[in-house]
Amino acid sequence: MALDPRTFIAATSLASLVMMLVFFVQSRSFPESIRGFRTWGLALAVGAISASLFAARNTIPGVLSSVLAHILLVVAFVLALWALALFNNRPLPWRISLACVALVGFSMTGLFGFEQESVLRTMATAAVHGILFGCCAWMATRDRKSRRLKFGIYFTSSFCAIEMAINFARVITLFSDNHEFTGLLSVDPMQRIYLGGFSVNILLASVGFVVMGHEKLVENYQELASHDELTGLYNRRKFIEGGELELKRAARYDRNISVLILDIDHFKVINDTYGHQAGDVVIKDIAAVMRENFRELDLFARYGGEEFVALLSESKLADAAALAERVRVSISQRIVHVGSDKITYTASFGVTQARPAEQLTQLIARADAALYTAKNAGKNRIELSS
Repeated sequence: MALDPRTFIAATSLASLVMMLVFFVQSRSFPESIRGFRTWGLALAVGAISASLFAARNTIPGVLSSVLAHILLVVAFVLALWALALFNNRPLPWRISLACVALVGFSMTGLFGFEQESVLRTMATAAVHGILFGCCAWMATRDRKSRRLKFGIYFTSSFCAIEMAINFARVITLFSDNHEFTGLLSVDPMQRIYLGGFSVNILLASVGFVVMGHEKLVENYQELASHDELTGLYNRRKFIEGGELELKRAARYDRNISVLILDIDHFKVINDTYGHQAGDVVIKDIAAVMRENFRELDLFARYGGEEFVALLSESKLADAAALAERVRVSISQRIVHVGSDKITYTASFGVTQARPAEQLTQLIARADAALYTAKNAGKNRIELSS
């Protein structure tokens, strides 16, 4: 026996409320950097209210079961789009959102006639739904930081795209049908496909969004494990892992490789005079200088405290010394603003080139010895170790 559309819509409303609870609970377990879960949960709540109003059609006034229900449904889809934008740190798509809500609002209040079951009105709302689901499918893939599309992204965008296709197919079917339109609660095949597809795709896209959140959480933990939280540079552990591989590669292909270590001069004085917040700002400024001056193939990191290290691929000692001098001069010309204070600072450098069959720990130790010499010789200078 075919499931009554009214019962089907009510079941969808209940399932949406359950998923809403899942999203609100999940949002509390994610850090503030992972956004959009409350917004998606709100979208499910608004969608559940809309579905309940649809299910009550012919038992409550049409202004509630048709006009308000359609407006709330498009608002739910807009909120889902916003949730994906927040998740991917993208600007909220205000223009298309307002345009879609306005079009549905006008169509529901007499633009295509006042009949509760208007073909043109249904076509307009289906087209708007298709546009919004297409935007959701696109927005799901717009993660600024993700280097590759993950399963959750594919999963969410795929079901949004399927729902977009169903809505546009509904528009085409309504446009080409010759028989009388019987409305939302009819049992014709296209209506069953529409209602079934809507329920399944919304819930599966919601599951996909949860997966996206957990994938980003794992990615964030991996980022924290390999990057320094203050500067965003690689941390010591990641540098040693990558440095050992680069050193082996250089030895295998008989290529030059050098190490540069720099340490901020009088860093304790900066902290004692201006506060530890100022020290953090100086450290972040050093990281900015390194990003500006080092190449993409160079491996550089915050090695600990106020000390930074860089492994310079395919660089002889003279090349590394020239780069160190450029960085030293750049640092000495920097002015860091902390409140009303203007802070200038310098750094000392130790530079060395790898010897045949030398281990990374030995290479760093020689560079560190050169840095110690630079500190004892007056600071704000470079010392080489051959």
